[in-house]
Amino acid sequence: MKLDKLKQLIKEEIDNTFLNEKVGVPDNITTVASQIFQGYMDFLQSYPGDMDITDINGGPTIDNSGKGFDIADLHLNSIYVEIELIPHSELAFGGMAVPSVQKFAPNSNLKMLPPKDLSQFEDVSIRLIIATPPVVSIEELMFFLLSEKPEIVSSFAHELKHWYDGYKNIGGSKAKDRAQYHMSTHASFGDVTPINDFFFALYFISGIESLVRPSELASEMEIKGVTRKEFYDFLTQSKVFTKLKDIRDWTYDGFRAELKNYIPQIKSLLRFASVSIRGKNEDQLIDDILTLVLVNATNWHSSELAKIVSNPQSFRDMIDSMLGKPNIADEDIKAFDKQIDNIQKFGKDYEKYFKYNEKLFHMLADDTIKRISKTYSLIPSDEELTEVKIANREAWYKAYGYKGKLDTKLKRPKLR
Repeated sequence: MKLDKLKQLIKEEIDNTFLNEKVGVPDNITTVASQIFQGYMDFLQSYPGDMDITDINGGPTIDNSGKGFDIADLHLNSIYVEIELIPHSELAFGGMAVPSVQKFAPNSNLKMLPPKDLSQFEDVSIRLIIATPPVVSIEELMFFLLSEKPEIVSSFAHELKHWYDGYKNIGGSKAKDRAQYHMSTHASFGDVTPINDFFFALYFISGIESLVRPSELASEMEIKGVTRKEFYDFLTQSKVFTKLKDIRDWTYDGFRAELKNYIPQIKSLLRFASVSIRGKNEDQLIDDILTLVLVNATNWHSSELAKIVSNPQSFRDMIDSMLGKPNIADEDIKAFDKQIDNIQKFGKDYEKYFKYNEKLFHMLADDTIKRISKTYSLIPSDEELTEVKIANREAWYKAYGYKGKLDTKLKRPKLR
């Protein structure tokens, strides 16, 4: 691929993905995130502390004493928080999720648009995912959530911004962009960590995720009471910045070198895919696995696109959409075919595919780092910041009546 064409492809990707915004943090979103956390803690406190967390029935519907919540021009009547427990060796925060009510608009080049009825955005459900051992008391869960308050609150802000972006149709992306986002969130290549990390980077650097990063960091800053003098250290030590820096520094050559540490796993995957490995050296095996990655990524992406744009009216239509035959209006077939052609533009040229993403990673990571650095403007001056808004652990526990011994060795494993 010629350099000027590669630059044009990347420019189009950025133009389609990012908006020109000053900071990108809607008014009051950080306050609402904190109110959700408080509402959920109040809900847990209504249970006896020694009850097991598996006894939690549903979750609270938080409505701010009937007044609802305002995030910029979006009014929320209520916010429902449900907990999802997944088995793990110890307590850990597994993330959050919020549904998407965006659909593609027929006869619009398959751009994603919100429903015409914006009242669908007046109530939102947020899923709080917690990894947990078989037996954990509600008191221990509260202890854990309090110890992780900055991350939990910033995650609420993250999900609220997704919801707000849907309401405003921010980023009005093409269906193929939403399809790649869906694909990258669950793509997996066995135990070959560098490949799985590559797909995670596709997810992390997507426009859908990049749009919410400033709100996420602004909320964490507010909870921690970060001052202007502390901003640089806070930003550069944050998980978001660290991941963006890793993505910005990602190279195809470094990726190939890292794969050489996973030759046994690569051989196992190639055997499973019925690809011959006999007599091949490390570089040839890596060539084969990267070809397989591109073929699978293209197929997964195309399948997700078909599912997104389809409106199945029957089981047959649903099956057709999974096979890449969407049930859409005739006027949209041309747009669908055009987006499929774009997805398949690399053919089996895996080197072109990964080098394209290398350039894209560098440019999008730089752009997102610039975005999150602008949250500095949200910090009050040292004179205005009269007190740190985050209390120490002991104060939190005392406020919620925790009488157990403080576990200072509590560790949170990394979850994907």
